[in-house]
Amino acid sequence: MNSSLKRKQWLQIGIVGKPYGLRGAFYISGREEPLQMTFSEVSIGKVPSTGYTARILIQKVHNSRSLLTVEGLIDRTAIERYVGEKVWVLAEELVFDEASEYLWKDLIGKNVLDVNGKIIGEVCSVNNHGASDIVGIANEKGETLELPFVPTYFVMDFLAADKNLYLLVEKDTFDGLWQLEG
Repeated sequence: MNSSLKRKQWLQIGIVGKPYGLRGAFYISGREEPLQMTFSEVSIGKVPSTGYTARILIQKVHNSRSLLTVEGLIDRTAIERYVGEKVWVLAEELVFDEASEYLWKDLIGKNVLDVNGKIIGEVCSVNNHGASDIVGIANEKGETLELPFVPTYFVMDFLAADKNLYLLVEKDTFDGLWQLEG
């Protein structure tokens, strides 16, 4: 397939935070640590296909936070109307260490096994509401369970290519917490 015909894949990296200065710079909020900035363009909005897409002019880290300036948003007032909107970058431009980092999309579809190797379900979603990543797990009965993706529950030394995620607890630990999808 011609590379110009390929559909762009976007990944959310955070949300537009408060403006910085008067010339259209803004912080990327919703992240624990700054990004290694290697992006050429960004899309800002609920979904990238309908968001404001622009070339990145300045990428830097300021006060341990990622800071961007993008083409067309040239002052503080222009940024203020986007505060709280999702920030998306092209997946192909994201640089990360696969041995110690993962992408949410890499978790989707993985089997989740308990400490005894019993399958409890499959990862169907990943979210973060501020404290930690949350994985949604769907079982064969059509029920779902959301668990913090933390070392208390999960073995965290996995690779993106692994087919399974392993829990440190038994399957019945979560009995009564499953909810019917609906």
